Amino acid sequence: MKKTRLLALAMSALMLLSACGGGDGPAPSDKPTSGTETQQPGGPAKDNLVVAVSTEPSSLDPQNVNMVTAFMINKHVMDRLFVSDESYNITPSLASEYEWVDDTTLRVKIREGVKFSTGEDLTADDVVYTIKRACTKPQSATTFEFFDGENTAKVDEYTVDIKLKQAYPNALTVLASGRAGIVSETSINEMGEDAYGRAPVGSGKFVVTSWASGDRIELTRNDNYWGDKPAYKDLTFRIITETASRTIEVETGGADIAFDINADDVVRLEENPDVSVVKGPSATMNHLVINSVNFDTLKDPKVRQAMHMALDMDAIVQVVFKGYGTVASSLAPDSATGFKAVGPTKYDPEGAKALIAESGFDTSTVIKLQLYKNQQIQAMAEMVANMWNAIGLNVEIEILDRATLVTNNGNGQTPMCITTVTASDGNIESVFRMWETASYGFTDDEELVARMKAAKGITNEEERMAAYAALQEECWNLNTVIPIAVADNIFAVRSNVQNFVFHPDKTPDLSKVTFG
Repeated sequence: MKKTRLLALAMSALMLLSACGGGDGPAPSDKPTSGTETQQPGGPAKDNLVVAVSTEPSSLDPQNVNMVTAFMINKHVMDRLFVSDESYNITPSLASEYEWVDDTTLRVKIREGVKFSTGEDLTADDVVYTIKRACTKPQSATTFEFFDGENTAKVDEYTVDIKLKQAYPNALTVLASGRAGIVSETSINEMGEDAYGRAPVGSGKFVVTSWASGDRIELTRNDNYWGDKPAYKDLTFRIITETASRTIEVETGGADIAFDINADDVVRLEENPDVSVVKGPSATMNHLVINSVNFDTLKDPKVRQAMHMALDMDAIVQVVFKGYGTVASSLAPDSATGFKAVGPTKYDPEGAKALIAESGFDTSTVIKLQLYKNQQIQAMAEMVANMWNAIGLNVEIEILDRATLVTNNGNGQTPMCITTVTASDGNIESVFRMWETASYGFTDDEELVARMKAAKGITNEEERMAAYAALQEECWNLNTVIPIAVADNIFAVRSNVQNFVFHPDKTPDLSKVTFG
């Protein structure tokens, strides 16, 4: 049996797959940076990397989207002032220099000579525009809550003073996040936001050339990129929602890399000499979310508690993830900074029935469980619905496309769904942002939300972690979010693909890939 490439977060393991693990350092000496194909014995190397993804983003506008797939694609198109590698180490990117003038002023000098793909110079004006925009757009405003967009200002053509409303320990983390891609003010004004979201103009390593809805998003190398250029010319993201189909595409060579591989397929893939399995810990959690603020059905906390008690999480994880996952014990994966185990909740179906009876809940009421089309999530939903029906509830499953579900959920139009949350910056803070957004309807307790916001600004590390520990326990007991499992990330990679670097939040830097 061919050796599986088993990855963890440890750098030593990561280096097994990548000779250029993170950041924007020099490329290996044998990595081509011209537009020519890589020569190797037997002829030229592939000049097109094909990646099969499970979901289609609703947009690629970094401040107007809330999907991990969008951020993963967008990072290849747009530069950020700072970048975060697979171990969440932050280094400057567009920022050539930076300094903290005071606790609330970050002065950033921007690299000179950087151009957008239109040929327009990227200047301080675009950075100021991006920060102001991120502070006001609904999808990014919570992330940029402590940024003072109104007072962020241009110092000179390539220097910006980014202002904060108060001291904020994770400011650089936010500026390295997916929502911080520097956009072109000129292009947004000329194209309009909807068109810009379909073909965003950035200064990154690739340019979006086409988007065929439901099929693929095609990028081509930006040969005018200011830094190290990819070794290959074209990057194609094929949208394949069926897990089995993604697996087959990698097996047959139709795709070079496939995301979100089903645990059932791992053994077969490991026996295929043309494919490697890359797996490791995830920053993403599957959970049930209940909008108890905007919908009356599940307002009673006893009913929600009963629903949590009725779920045999061990059975769900074993059946759905085949050992490639763990039962959730908090609101975030245990890899997140500030994680505290506060669960899991004891499986007690008889106790759940008693709570339902005590609440007086009308069990004939239809409870809709919404989800997006995904083999594992659908299997999870069926087990959840069966367990709830077993305690006398009347649960119906409704399947939507992911973009619709994410949009509806963010707009407060989803009563209950199974979805995911990603600690995208490796910090517990990112998980609580949904709690702070009123439309999600997790809580209408203004004092609780105020404590969540305050925790982000605590500069003493020990005190901040203590605040987050208390919040995790309190929110766990509300049962408006019912964490289920943290599943391992599993990728399938063709054996000729080199330098694929695993990332726990499923946003690998594919520009470093070469073919051997």
